[in-house]
Amino acid sequence: MRPTTLFTRPFGDAYLYDEYENGVQVSGRIEYVKLFSIIAVFILLIACINFMNLSTAKSAKRMKEIGIKKTIGVQRKTLIVQYLGESIFMALVSLLTSIVIVAGFLPYFNEITGKQLSLSFTPEVIISLLAITLFTGLIAGSYPALYMSKFSPALILKGKIKGTAGEFWTRKGLVVFQFALSIILIVSVLVVYKQIEFIQQKNLGYDKDNVIYFDKEGKLTGSYEAFVSELKKIPGVINASTSQTKFIGSINTTVGLEWEGQNPDERISFEMANIDYDLIETMGINVKEGRSFSREFGAENSKVIFNEKAIQVMGLKNPVGKKVNVWGDDK
Repeated sequence: MRPTTLFTRPFGDAYLYDEYENGVQVSGRIEYVKLFSIIAVFILLIACINFMNLSTAKSAKRMKEIGIKKTIGVQRKTLIVQYLGESIFMALVSLLTSIVIVAGFLPYFNEITGKQLSLSFTPEVIISLLAITLFTGLIAGSYPALYMSKFSPALILKGKIKGTAGEFWTRKGLVVFQFALSIILIVSVLVVYKQIEFIQQKNLGYDKDNVIYFDKEGKLTGSYEAFVSELKKIPGVINASTSQTKFIGSINTTVGLEWEGQNPDERISFEMANIDYDLIETMGINVKEGRSFSREFGAENSKVIFNEKAIQVMGLKNPVGKKVNVWGDDK
């Protein structure tokens, strides 16, 4: 017998951490948060590299300014602070601009997605935003600040500054790294798009459009046949039926199925659902062989319909009319 361990968790973690294996919390929706966080880091790195390359490319226009400042006694660390300050200021302006854009488009986003997201500037959020902005400014401005502040004022004013091989390869390396990240993001977006497109266009074997599902509750539990009959009388309702389990997702499973020719060493788990008349027709499921459940044949509690995958696993060549045993009951 497996030992049982009691544990508690904050109720607020139930949404993000809702997947367990053997009683151990493993993951949940937090995986999506981590994924989008990684994408955000990649985008931020690309932006920092862009800033470094643009600042370094424009360094020639500011060389005379640096030479004059150094000539009148401005120290290198002062120039480094200046360039880092400019970078941090631009990062702060970008932060404020992004907040304005998000605040402006958030209502439209909520309307399209049906969500109720809102901007909440708690002390923790503000500190995090400022920390990310400071870090981004330092990273983006570090290379230009260190690169442009190291030159001798005499060489700058005489126009004799020449780039070294190290500087050349550093800039080229940043460009290559930037494009590599861009390609990774583009390929990732294409993969996700193809997966979504596949899900949307995949033939599920039934018609999922214009189908309404709801649970039986209260008095409806004992009079669902009369309720279904009244549903069919409503204009616009093509068909209606009932099922004891949800039609999709995880449903009841059983290994208590036996059939002729079964390998006794195999233990196969089948998912099964108890359904009513007209459900197959209501869901637009095509019957490849045999027939659907019908009132014309009287009570059909002893009948069972298999999908193609089950027939394939069972190894049946001509399944129509074959006998199977479910929990000791011949079907």
